[in-house]
Amino acid sequence: GKSKGGERLLKFIPPQLLLYPENPSVEDLQDVVAAPIARDVKAMVENSPKDCYMAERGYLSYTCFRSNMEREGFNPLAARVVYELASNGNEIVDPETAQARLDKWAK
Repeated sequence: GKSKGGERLLKFIPPQLLLYPENPSVEDLQDVVAAPIARDVKAMVENSPKDCYMAERGYLSYTCFRSNMEREGFNPLAARVVYELASNGNEIVDPETAQARLDKWAK
């Protein structure tokens, strides 16, 4: 989905230093974190294609997270940023770790 715009996450840092095409919108990030699908990472993993060995073993992959967020219409940049924070920048993350971080941020 398109960005809702508004306040940017890091106003004083150029996107080139963030390694993103643009500075993510705070509202877009909040939408991803508050999404009902983000409340059940295990269901997200179970109902998505298994794109690698670790995903077959129940881990959350970026591909899985992205496909769920795209299906729900969330901004792709915001979904990427949230996933990278939840996974410490890895392509694979334990679903319990991701869930704990998403739950903490949703408060």
